[in-house]
Amino acid sequence: MRIFMHRNFSIYRKSLLVTLLIVLFTGQLFSQRIFDYGFEFSTVGTSGMNFLKIGAGARSAGLAGTGTSLVGQAENLFHNPAGIAFLSVPDISLTTNNWLSGSSQHSIAVAVPIKQIVVGLTLMNFQINEIEETTVSQPFGTGTMVTAGDLQLGLSLARRFTDKLGIGGQIKFIQETLAEYTANNVLIDLGATYFMGWHDMRVSFVFQHFGPDIQFVDQTLRMPLVFRVGVAVDLLELDHSQLIFASELSHPIDNLEQVSFGLEYSFLNKVYARAGTSMFIGGDDALLDVDHRSTNEESVVFGIGLNIARYIRIDYALNPHRDALGDIHYFSAGFNF
Repeated sequence: MRIFMHRNFSIYRKSLLVTLLIVLFTGQLFSQRIFDYGFEFSTVGTSGMNFLKIGAGARSAGLAGTGTSLVGQAENLFHNPAGIAFLSVPDISLTTNNWLSGSSQHSIAVAVPIKQIVVGLTLMNFQINEIEETTVSQPFGTGTMVTAGDLQLGLSLARRFTDKLGIGGQIKFIQETLAEYTANNVLIDLGATYFMGWHDMRVSFVFQHFGPDIQFVDQTLRMPLVFRVGVAVDLLELDHSQLIFASELSHPIDNLEQVSFGLEYSFLNKVYARAGTSMFIGGDDALLDVDHRSTNEESVVFGIGLNIARYIRIDYALNPHRDALGDIHYFSAGFNF
């Protein structure tokens, strides 16, 4: 009995320490950039293949994109391949969402446990409406309609090494098309999730979109590499209700750091309500001579979910925009067997 109490106290103490460190670390985020390069500059718009930053999955979207620490669904592949390591049955996720200026994105994710590993497959397609070609000599249009779009195909492997630790990796083939021009590349994602043993608290990290630069037409484009750290914890655990808090810090190479928070309330494991907010941090607009006010405002998103029968789930998320870009709607359907 004494050993059991000592072990529980040790777990609680470690979890409390980690939580305290995260709170202190997050507090520092609002006062300064995480990475001090010694001089101020703007990295916005300095990478290609930006469709990779949209993400997929209505559940994560309803939690302000805090998908790094979510586990147990195929859609986790778009945020952290380690998330599927905790699957015990096959899972499928289908997502569609409108994006800005009439564009749209569709994705499919499949995760299948095979003995000690979980194999995942992803397919993502981003498409825009036809646009009229313009040139320097004909800035108002040539009369020729062109199309553009992006494609991602991914293969993932994940493994649960202990009851608390899961590690996963994904290799992705990506293609970008603009009129008659096409560029291809191969990228890698690597991630891990660790359960702390207290209220299902888990800490996750992931490196996404790691790969070489590409040549597109006459430009060299680097990939939108991003490092994310996420934390999730069950704040409330009752017989019929559960409340999960998720947070995430992302550091992209082509933008300011961003911190996001989300809450998910579930009733009877059937009905889900979600909300989240995210904001950019750091950066000195006066020194950069850049107006970030339109993008640095807090963004609040909302989501709902419903489990139908035992094997089907439906999720929806809304990202409202207060400008001419319009609202973004996410729809997902999931199936497990």
